[in-house]
Amino acid sequence: MGWRFWAAEKSEAETSLEALQEEDSSSAGGDGIMVSVVETPADRAPGSPLSCLNEGDPVHVGDRVQLATSFGVQETSIVSITCEGAPSVTLRYDERGEIVLDSTTDLSDVYRTSCLMDPNTSDAVPDGGFLLQVHTAEQRDKDVYVVGRASGRVTQGRTAVVSPWTDPRERFAKVKEVEELPDGRIGVLLAKRDASTFEFGDEVQYFAV
Repeated sequence: MGWRFWAAEKSEAETSLEALQEEDSSSAGGDGIMVSVVETPADRAPGSPLSCLNEGDPVHVGDRVQLATSFGVQETSIVSITCEGAPSVTLRYDERGEIVLDSTTDLSDVYRTSCLMDPNTSDAVPDGGFLLQVHTAEQRDKDVYVVGRASGRVTQGRTAVVSPWTDPRERFAKVKEVEELPDGRIGVLLAKRDASTFEFGDEVQYFAV
């Protein structure tokens, strides 16, 4: 997720620069709770641990948080934190660890693009925005054709953000083609991407207009 990082679009160059600057600012902490799930959980049973990276303020056992997934949010709380195999009461900025949420939390739609945020954070797709949850990815020459469930509207020729990313230079991708499929899903051809880097549940986010 991460709509809060993207402002309304000006020029594509201005928007890309602002997005990078805002991400750099938020990564220093002090911008509220932003804990990213970095691995799709192998076990989705209630109370299963989530592998996380803290990219915002410290979080603590007992904190109320919001679990944001592609198409929904849940208010929940942190039950336990483990860092390097040892129990901890705090996960600080830039620390990795495993977080267990309240046993009533539904983990069925948690992927490596999900995150924990401040309670009551608005995470709806903004007006003019677009989000596609990737179900399949197929290599087509130097491009990749992704198919998935979508919300909002995407336009051919514009720029989207691919999440997650391992290299900031590869977070953006040009939309070359858009196709509405009979089953209600959307197909999007992204320029110069590698299909092997996509997993089920990854996201393609379109800038708000």
